Amino acid sequence: MLMSIGPFAFDLVVNADTLGEEATEDFARKDIIGSRKPFEHVGAGDDRFTIRGALFPDHLGGGEAVRSLVALMRTGMPQLLLRGDGRLLGWVVMTSIRAEATHLDGRGRPGQVTFEIECMACDQPSAAGHLAALLSL
Repeated sequence: MLMSIGPFAFDLVVNADTLGEEATEDFARKDIIGSRKPFEHVGAGDDRFTIRGALFPDHLGGGEAVRSLVALMRTGMPQLLLRGDGRLLGWVVMTSIRAEATHLDGRGRPGQVTFEIECMACDQPSAAGHLAALLSL
């Protein structure tokens, strides 16, 4: 396993080859007469993860992987993001999935599908919410 989002595991068939991370902090700014606006630290910002990869349905399979990921995203429930070496990256919600099918054969089937998944960090769901997400799959 290279990585997983909730129950969905990326492997050598559904290959996630890039993981991008963006960490941000939020600040409130207020107008002050005669000086620059000061920065008031208010906490963690909208941390983001971007997962990119490709699959080759004709050669390796995995043709339904993008649909499975979209179905998982449509639950709207937070999912645990885990790297293949066991490093816990935290809870995320998937906010968008883009896929591009290329190298179409004579029947319109793709030889390659590249995908990009955008996720935002979120708080851990309650136990009841997490169980409901698992049961909805």
